[in-house]
This record gives sequence, structure tokens and C-alpha cells, in this order.
Amino acid sequence: MSGKSFLETYIMRIDIHTHAWLSHGAKRAVQALSRGFGLQCEASGVLDDLVNEERKADMDRACVLCCAARGEHVHAVNRFAISLLAKDSLLLPFGTVHPELPSWEEELDFLASAGIGGIKLHPDYQGFRLDDKAMFPLYEAMSGRFCLLVHVGSRQKQGGCKTLFSTPRQLERIAGSFPSLHIIGAHMGGWCMWDDVEEIFAHGCPENLWFDTSNTSFHADSSRLGRLLRILPCDRLVFGSDWPFFRVEGELARLQAVGLSGRQMDDLTRNGERLLKLYYPCLGQ
Repeated sequence: MSGKSFLETYIMRIDIHTHAWLSHGAKRAVQALSRGFGLQCEASGVLDDLVNEERKADMDRACVLCCAARGEHVHAVNRFAISLLAKDSLLLPFGTVHPELPSWEEELDFLASAGIGGIKLHPDYQGFRLDDKAMFPLYEAMSGRFCLLVHVGSRQKQGGCKTLFSTPRQLERIAGSFPSLHIIGAHMGGWCMWDDVEEIFAHGCPENLWFDTSNTSFHADSSRLGRLLRILPCDRLVFGSDWPFFRVEGELARLQAVGLSGRQMDDLTRNGERLLKLYYPCLGQ
């Protein structure tokens, strides 16, 4: 008999955007998230609860995004990320770096040697502009070694804030400047800046740029969400729940309510495997 086996052809369902902690630290972390975004988290933030919810929603993997506010915290955060590899086969952790950390090159080596192929950056939380030239050596060093998932967008634009750390325009600029770096723009390319997303990406975007759906369906009305789903490249759009802000099945239901077909929903949850297999050896096993 010829042909590939079921396991060789099966494409994993992946939630590419979650946050979780061990039980003793989850309550404080969730409270900080809720205060920081002015949005009450729906879930506990406890790692075991995430695993249970993802399995209930028939997800095969959940990317747990780890980030450090300051350079001095990076190594501890990355040790936690690496520890998740041994906790449950469903978990796919992302590590982090920070421009304030002098030894960031060593940190990338540390992550790569442990089998971690994704980096999470949150310019607003970490305190740097996405297009700051100080970040360019880090982007260059990540290119071809890691995929980068980056928070994009802010409500601060509505308040006239002069410092915008991450915008859709900055995202487009960085993706164009580093074509070998696979970038996932979180929140459909710009949280609460979807006017800019529509304007900038209406006529296409760099081939190395992907987008996740996290923390969008709750804020954007159905017409806005429908336009974003049409504008952004369907083969590079991936499902992200942003758990614990939102429950996994609730996020899936909100997206489906826009009118996506079963096939389109299936693509959203399975597109991510094609990218992540390039950087996570464990997905090819």
C-alpha cells in the first residue's frame, strides 16, 4: 500500500495566542492583565485549566506566550517557557527577549538549544517602539531561527498619546525590512487600530507577515470583523483566543457568528501548523 498515513497527513488545530501560569501565580497575573487592559479576564489563567479548555475545544496545541517587562527578567521567564515543554504535549511555549538585555544573543541560543522556536514581543509592555533601530539586530538574529509573534495596537491613539509603541504601519515596515523573519501580527494586525489595518493592508502585505485573530471579535462589530477577515490573507490568518481574556470555545463561536463556513473555520485553526513546523522540531515528530 502506498501513500501517507493518517498521522502524516493530519493537520493540527492550534490556538496560537494564549497566556498561562502555574496555579500559585495565576491569580495575581490575571488581576494585572485585567487592570492593564481594562477588561475582566473570563478564565483563571491557571495552566491546567488552559490545557483542559483547549482539549475540550478539540485543539491539538496551544502556544503559551511568555514575555518579560524588563531585561533582567528575561532569563527567568525563558526558563519557565522551557519548563512547559515537559508539562504537557499540548503546550507550545514562546520565549522572549528584550533590547535592554546585553546578553540577548546568548538568550536566543539558550531558547533554540531547548527546542523553542517562537519569540513573543510586546512593545507597549516592554517599553520600546516596534520599529526602533535598536531592535534591528535582534530581528536580524531571529530571522530564519525563530518566528516572532508581536503585540500590535493600542487605545492610546484615541487619547492623542504621542508615543505609539506598536502600530500597523510599524508592523508593515518591519516585515518589509526583514523578509526572512516570519512575523505574526497579533490582534489582526492592530488592537483597536483596525481602521489603520484596513487602510494599510487592503491591497496586500509582505509574504512573511501573518496575523492572529486574538482579542478582536469582542471589540470589533460584525461588519468590521468581516472586512478584516476578507482583507487579511486567508492562508496566513491563524486562530488565537488570547486566553485567559476569553474562553477558547467562546472565541471560536464569535468568529463563526460572522458567517465563516466550516471550511474557513477549519483553516483558521489549522493554518498555524504550516508556519510553526518550520521552527518547532517537536511538531514534525
